[in-house]
Amino acid sequence: MSRPNEVYSAVREAMLADSPEQIISSVKSIVSEEIASLDSGVEISYTEYFNHTYMPDMVLSWPRQNEVRPLYLRSSFREGVTESEVRGLEGTEPVVLGLQSATEGGVEDTIRESARSTRRVFVTDIGSIDSFGRAGAVKGGQSTPLVEVLKSNLFRAGRGFMGSEDVTTLTEAAERAVSSDPEVSASGLRDLEEAASGIYAEDGAYQIGRVGRILQAAGTSMSIQSQLELEGRLSESDIRIVLPYLLRRPDVSDNLEFWSAISRLVDLESLENVIELEGLDITRLVNPDSLKSWSACRAELALNNDFDEEFDSADVTRWSIRAGKLSAITGPWNLVFASTDKRKLKGASDAREANWDDIARIARALIVESASLRGITRRLSVGAEESSNVVRDVDEITRALEDNYRVRKLDVRTPGSESDSVIDVDFKKMLATVHGSGAPLGELGTVALLLLGHRYQVSPGWLEVELPDEVGDKD
Repeated sequence: MSRPNEVYSAVREAMLADSPEQIISSVKSIVSEEIASLDSGVEISYTEYFNHTYMPDMVLSWPRQNEVRPLYLRSSFREGVTESEVRGLEGTEPVVLGLQSATEGGVEDTIRESARSTRRVFVTDIGSIDSFGRAGAVKGGQSTPLVEVLKSNLFRAGRGFMGSEDVTTLTEAAERAVSSDPEVSASGLRDLEEAASGIYAEDGAYQIGRVGRILQAAGTSMSIQSQLELEGRLSESDIRIVLPYLLRRPDVSDNLEFWSAISRLVDLESLENVIELEGLDITRLVNPDSLKSWSACRAELALNNDFDEEFDSADVTRWSIRAGKLSAITGPWNLVFASTDKRKLKGASDAREANWDDIARIARALIVESASLRGITRRLSVGAEESSNVVRDVDEITRALEDNYRVRKLDVRTPGSESDSVIDVDFKKMLATVHGSGAPLGELGTVALLLLGHRYQVSPGWLEVELPDEVGDKD
């Protein structure tokens, strides 16, 4: 659709179809297309009804946010009927979408006042939705990130009434809010927040204002701490729009304060679900704050076949999202994390078990809760319940008994850990798995690299445990 009047014409043409079924199907298809043009993350389902008083025509849902809104189609807005419907439907927090413009019946002001007095009833018309879908478009047909955030939040958080003039007010303010001129940017953000407060529920307006401040800080030298309230999380729809934009921009600051603030607004599980991040370098986002605040339940270590010892540094880590999992390339290793679903990482099937002599000094730098060893003739299991010092006892046993002991598993913690998470290290599968819900990313990664990666040691700066001076002979 190129102009709002064309979408109205398309609806009128659909209403002239030969059968009621064709009419309903065609109209709902047009409406769905317009909604999807604003919010790619919404799921739309049809009901059996059409233009019904209290049964919705369609249902909009956002499964990741566990949110649902019914949508009611109205052939036209009539003052008394629409006002009564808005108040009668308020408990379902609906979207009421007119197939004709509200300005045609001269009832816009009445509907606006009635809808705004409710907590979360959103009334608009299909022409305004069409205008919003095309608003702010730049080269390539894509809108600026802040305008895209306005669009993606509209049906989930919309309230009150939105007409075509409101679309213009919102999008023009959003474009000024990210101006390189500080005065223009400040006034644009003020106008945007004022306009958004009348068209978005409180949570949606808050998210929009926060994204505006992030984009302001990204393009200037101002402190993000003075611009940004750090409560809550960015929604996945906002992450999908904002993070790829920031990460792709070469002029966005490498300032650690900026990226630390951003990392506190997201979590690892959300990042795993954003396909727009696939393959992007997110190294700036994985910083000391995120290593402590992001949680993971399992890590897998595998050889990095692209590592060239002559040209590549073994102490630099590059972070990215690959196949829906966080990946850290550090020297000869590829370390992969899963946030909550351990099934995402199956591990190896035939990795070598570790010689106790090769990992003993590393084990002394950690807190070992239990050890499972296998010799040629014996199997040993030493746990904290039977021993006050598992590493010392294993040392004594392996010295006293003539055998070549290999370690299948260790249960360990990192010294000074605030989480007290116990991590099961399985050398045969090259997996480090948290007992319980999860452990900080830095802790889990440290344990995996130190123990599973003991044969080829690396020392990236984010390791939380200082490597021993000597760890025995390398293979």
